[in-house]
Amino acid sequence: MGKMDKRSEILSLLALALSFSLFLFAYFPSSNPGLNEVESPIQPPDNWQRHVGHLVIVVIDALRADFVFDLHDQNREVPLPKISYLEKMLQDSNSFGCILRCSPPTVTLPRIKSMLTGRKPTYLDVINNINSDVLLEDSLLIQWHAKGLKMIMYGDETWERISPVKFVRSDPTTSFFVSDYTEVDNNITRHLEEELAANDWDIMILHYLGLDHIGHLEGPDSKLIAPKLEEMSQVIEKIYTSLSSKSYKDDLPPAVLIVGDHGMADGGGHGGATLQEVLVPLVVLSPAFDIQRDDATQVKTFQQIDLAPSLSFMLGSKIPRRSNGRILEELLGIATTDIKLDALLYNSQQLTALLDQESKVNDIHSEALNKLEQKLDRNEVQPMFKHSISQAQEELLNSGLQYDLYLLTLAISMIASSVGLRNEINLNFSTIFLGFLFIQSIHFIICSFTESILCNLSLLFPALNIYLIFCLSSLFSVKVKDLSAQISLILPLLPHTVSLLSSSFVEEEHQTFYFLLMTALTIMLVPKLARNEWPDVVRCLLCAAFHRFSRAMNQTGDKWKHLPDLADFFNEHENFKLCTFVIVLFLLVPLFRNTKVNVILNIVICSLIIAFKITQTVIIAQILYFFIFLKLVSNRKEYFFESIVFFCCVLHSETNIICIVIFIVMLKLLNTKNPVIYYILGKCLHFYLGNSNSLASIQVGAGYTGLSEYHAIPVICLLAVHTYSGLLITYSYASMNGCTQIMSLHFYKTLCDILLFCILSVMMRYHIFVWSVFSPKLLYFGMELVVFIAFSSLYYLFIE
Repeated sequence: MGKMDKRSEILSLLALALSFSLFLFAYFPSSNPGLNEVESPIQPPDNWQRHVGHLVIVVIDALRADFVFDLHDQNREVPLPKISYLEKMLQDSNSFGCILRCSPPTVTLPRIKSMLTGRKPTYLDVINNINSDVLLEDSLLIQWHAKGLKMIMYGDETWERISPVKFVRSDPTTSFFVSDYTEVDNNITRHLEEELAANDWDIMILHYLGLDHIGHLEGPDSKLIAPKLEEMSQVIEKIYTSLSSKSYKDDLPPAVLIVGDHGMADGGGHGGATLQEVLVPLVVLSPAFDIQRDDATQVKTFQQIDLAPSLSFMLGSKIPRRSNGRILEELLGIATTDIKLDALLYNSQQLTALLDQESKVNDIHSEALNKLEQKLDRNEVQPMFKHSISQAQEELLNSGLQYDLYLLTLAISMIASSVGLRNEINLNFSTIFLGFLFIQSIHFIICSFTESILCNLSLLFPALNIYLIFCLSSLFSVKVKDLSAQISLILPLLPHTVSLLSSSFVEEEHQTFYFLLMTALTIMLVPKLARNEWPDVVRCLLCAAFHRFSRAMNQTGDKWKHLPDLADFFNEHENFKLCTFVIVLFLLVPLFRNTKVNVILNIVICSLIIAFKITQTVIIAQILYFFIFLKLVSNRKEYFFESIVFFCCVLHSETNIICIVIFIVMLKLLNTKNPVIYYILGKCLHFYLGNSNSLASIQVGAGYTGLSEYHAIPVICLLAVHTYSGLLITYSYASMNGCTQIMSLHFYKTLCDILLFCILSVMMRYHIFVWSVFSPKLLYFGMELVVFIAFSSLYYLFIE
């Protein structure tokens, strides 16, 4: 490939990434008010006071609702274990329990923000989950600090990262070392004895991570779950017993609040929108309660955002300005009738202030105020304010985002035109000038009847104009012969592109590629059978058998993710898994180049990988990185593929390494130069390794392989390599095997997929699946594009 071809390949990829980034910016608008918007115009009533003394908030990461309540899940033959102390206390009058519903994405940072601010965070907070910024908008932390309440925090470091105020004492813990589920919790519990005896704090925040780490490692059915829940049970009992038996702070009864930030999918991860991920328990224990209940009492479900105003009520602090939550009615039982009514009035005022003036809820609120001014029976006015609060919250939650359709349309046009940069650009001044005038005219017409951020960008929009003119002019200069050649190249893969129009096919995308691979193998097999080419027939049949084995290693997708797979079998038989893993891993030695030095180096690397998987020692992983780098620089072209394979093996589990080695055997057996086959194989390996289009399948712990502390860039890079190992392994092999068209095929196929899916996402932007299906897939498209650009640049600049 010539220098101009390489430059145009990379340039077109960068153009596509820039255009798609613009689309994501418009589709996922960021909303993070500054400090100038903190102060709320709605003031609490005069009798808005503190109702509890010491408050301990115990956040148990990934505590799904059925770890506390019996939800009678019909898909489970054996119910999940429970937190025994909470089971016991929920029968007591000094407790209150309910279920909170989260909104996707169900990862820690957005969920903590939701509990603190009382509103749904933006979807892009899933990206910031790895490196969160300070939370500047009004929140419980700011209001507690303003009231002079002293806070201490132990556990997940996310709290300290986002907190705009200083904790009196804290001991943050890194949340991403998922292999540790013991010390990460012991580091919190060891502080309890001292802190429970102290009296210089008002709020203690404890965020336990061990349960979440067990979920990532082995799922909710792990044998480690029951002991961990029992450990949490003992911790909660110790806290509540200690606070209840000591003298009350400010003569107010203490309270212990236990809540999950998000749930845990049946597969063990989280980030999606299944009930197991979005339903979490909330239990409040306090001598202030005197709740009468019977066996027929149903567990109620509320919104997670309701926690913010409820905690404001308990501690007498202002409700965060932009909160969409309502005070939980059962918590109001600790107050007198007058205080309860004033709390409802305050909550109603705060919510209706966020609505448009034309909203009918304002009329409901005004009517309730009139009844209150008429000094009617307060018990009669309460239901009116409750109705006002309920309607206001419903309207706020159902109000759709205001999308910038002009910016979205421009971004889609830029995505489509980015293909033009793969051709030679021949422009003259008149073409640029006329094109600029034409686009500017359309721009002024559109801005005359619609609102858009583009209408306020006096300098940036002309620059986008010129960029678009370059792309479109090059696109129109494409020769029909070249265009037809590219269309014929991706034609066999168009059924997959069309399948993206269905949300079910997006969730179960692996099934499409498994079908395409078996179809391709069948098409290859039939003529070989007719010609009696038995060695080739055996190779095809072996590939089909290896495919069947590999696809059974990790259940993926959505509908069958919870079913047992081969990885579960291997994990239940540790000795058998270790023996199989060692034997299969050393198969790489004869599969790779058999020069004397390379064989010795490969044996050393394989031995170190085995040692690392057994010990999980950081220093061994770092030594492995050194040897792999040494191997690559010794002969970049010959050992590029081998280095990538070993790098991926360091990041993946033993069962996934078995899949990787079997996949390399499949590549050797097929020995093809057909780019379509390589594209399908790369996608199949992506799903063999347990990936899906749900954020729950991302193994965050892989980003910390070989790291002793958090560093954003290495974590993101390692996580990207782990997630897209299928692409890297397949394309590096294809490139080394002389299949030069694979890069071009991937660009055109990705362009078609992104273009179609962006149009679909805009059309379905108010669909019920917009956050659970479309949004995660868009993020996966973006990350895959980044990985492919990095791989292409590395290959063109240093390897080829």
